[in-house]
Amino acid sequence: MRQTRQSAWRKALAWGALLVVMAGVVWLYQRPDMLIMLSEQLWACF
Repeated sequence: MRQTRQSAWRKALAWGALLVVMAGVVWLYQRPDMLIMLSEQLWACF
């Protein structure tokens, strides 16, 4: 029973993290200036 409870918490935590990442991607796409700045910083590394 304990293993099932840990598994449920781990699964819920993984889904929560996935939702946060997806929300962050949507937020970045709504700010094109931020994406341009990030791409320029990435390009500057090379």
